Amino acid sequence: MKKILIVEDNEIHLKKIIEIAEKTKPDLQILSTGLTEKAIDIAKNNEIEVFFLDIQLTDGNGIELAKKIRNIKKYQFTHIIFITAIPTKEMEAFHDIHSYDYIIKPFTDKDLQKIMKEILIDYVESKSEKEEKKYLSLDFNSIKQRIYYEDILYIEYIFRKITIVTKNEKIQYKHIPLKEFKKNFPGNFLQIHQSILVNKLYIKKIDLKERYVFLKGTKKKLTIGSSYKEIAKEILDDIS
Repeated sequence: MKKILIVEDNEIHLKKIIEIAEKTKPDLQILSTGLTEKAIDIAKNNEIEVFFLDIQLTDGNGIELAKKIRNIKKYQFTHIIFITAIPTKEMEAFHDIHSYDYIIKPFTDKDLQKIMKEILIDYVESKSEKEEKKYLSLDFNSIKQRIYYEDILYIEYIFRKITIVTKNEKIQYKHIPLKEFKKNFPGNFLQIHQSILVNKLYIKKIDLKERYVFLKGTKKKLTIGSSYKEIAKEILDDIS
């Protein structure tokens, strides 16, 4: 049975979150506590699929708790949802920990239902399938983020950093030469410019005359380097 952990010391909020979670996915095992140390103990002794963490707890801080959870190897990529009354103040911390989302207090049933569906149905139910798929592991000061290759549209080396563009976000990574970074990438990733690597599964059209690659689902067009024109021709043959 899939398990989630809710760390919330307000009994009214905790009851409401549990109620919506049970309605969304009745076969779920819901564990809960209002204490940070107890939360770590539960995490270590169980396999948690998703964490819901209140930011302001009686005995500590939810962001510091999240950092401790991330330091447990099996939870380096596990979804964390923060519960907060002051999201703007703590947004940077959310990004540092690579949380999935946050719930703003006071929340409504509709707010909870939306995120519970996204997490407990769309994420948890498809997780076992995703685990079989190949992914890129990024390291941000010992905090790891997993990105599935199939979700990446293209990668660009710009402003002396690797930028990864997926279907949902743009991630600025480290200063690593593209030639080194692309090692071990799947064969559907092809270099079309000295600073651009594209996933050919997302290519909609190629204009060899103007030297542009157009991608599905975005207005972005990628420049084809003059010395990569032959590669672009090969891609065009494959997608024609």
